[in-house]
Amino acid sequence: MKDFQQIQRDFVAHIRHPAKHPAPDGVTAERMAVYSDLLFNNVEGFLASAYPVLKSLYQPEHWYQLIRRFFQEHRCASPFFADISEHFLLFLQHYEPDAVKDPAFLLELAHYEWLELYLSLQPAETPLSLQHEANPWQQPLQLSALTKVVGYYYPVDRISAQFQPTEASSEPYYYLLYRSEDDEVHFMRLNAASALLLQLLEQQPGIHFAELQRSLLEQAPQLASADLASALQELLSGFIAKGIVQRARIG
Repeated sequence: MKDFQQIQRDFVAHIRHPAKHPAPDGVTAERMAVYSDLLFNNVEGFLASAYPVLKSLYQPEHWYQLIRRFFQEHRCASPFFADISEHFLLFLQHYEPDAVKDPAFLLELAHYEWLELYLSLQPAETPLSLQHEANPWQQPLQLSALTKVVGYYYPVDRISAQFQPTEASSEPYYYLLYRSEDDEVHFMRLNAASALLLQLLEQQPGIHFAELQRSLLEQAPQLASADLASALQELLSGFIAKGIVQRARIG
């Protein structure tokens, strides 16, 4: 007689891949199909909500084939339904795309869409605003925890059923995704200099403006100019107004 854990393993194996694993002893295939369809449809529905643009690019049968592969092959370590989207992204990192069915930008678009969901689910923070500081340039600076700076080789913000690039760019497209005070996730396209500036803030929380300017020039000496300080202050002022750049918590 099989122990209960083995029955559970048989149950899960059949739900994942009914054609490969028989139904557990004493349970009809029809009853198991109810469980299998229910779980698969729940997973597919959640991923369709998390990756709406990605799903819109697939023929329905190809989309369901991709989700079925994930359902059958990937082992989710988390019991939380909200983590399924991250596990799907992990699955795609090891998935070999089919040039006929899958877009060339599959992984980058999926990561971009996942980031939007990720930021929307993060716990709210109480930022230390710089907006009312008499001299914010004397304060320790940091990037909000509710922001991400990323680079992709496809223009993921423009991708749609009508626009699907087939070749990667030789230079990355930089993006800032951030959650505003009203808990909406926004994005903006960055140039390379702005992306570097925000990456330095992300890597060195607590950095002061003078140090930030020196670090920027060390990594991008071509930016040196007489009005660099005022240009940086103007750029940072816009980020401060949106809550993207904050006063760092020290100690």
